[in-house]
Amino acid sequence: KLYDTVEDQNELKEELTKTDNKVSPSFVESVISASTVKYHHLTPNMRACTITLPTGHEVVGIAKVLDAKNDIEEIGNSVALTRAKNELWPLLGAIAKVLI
Repeated sequence: KLYDTVEDQNELKEELTKTDNKVSPSFVESVISASTVKYHHLTPNMRACTITLPTGHEVVGIAKVLDAKNDIEEIGNSVALTRAKNELWPLLGAIAKVLI
């Protein structure tokens, strides 16, 4: 959801009311659960995570290693996901700012 409908905007407004105008980690997780999360092995030293919101907006997180022999898929994907989530926070914050 990227809050382009009145229903979605009301949901976000309710969340902001409950959390004293803060976007909570659980709210971010709910947005991610409604989104598509994909992992990519871009190069031997780089992994990426793309979170595509239902509206088509995307955020990307990147994880890198110095040496490809140190690349562990599970760790790299986890780091990339965390970094993609970090990119989602300002996007949700900007939308929230318009609504409050």
